[in-house]
Amino acid sequence: MTGEGFAAMAREIVRLRPPRALIQEGGYLGPSLARNAEIYL
Repeated sequence: MTGEGFAAMAREIVRLRPPRALIQEGGYLGPSLARNAEIYL
């Protein structure tokens, strides 16, 4: 998923306002991992 995909997902979650918890799974070290996490959060 692209950074824009993470941003769109986050906007939709905020719009819907559901109860939520963030659980980040490990083990996927890639060049965009940190940036995508920043975009999402």
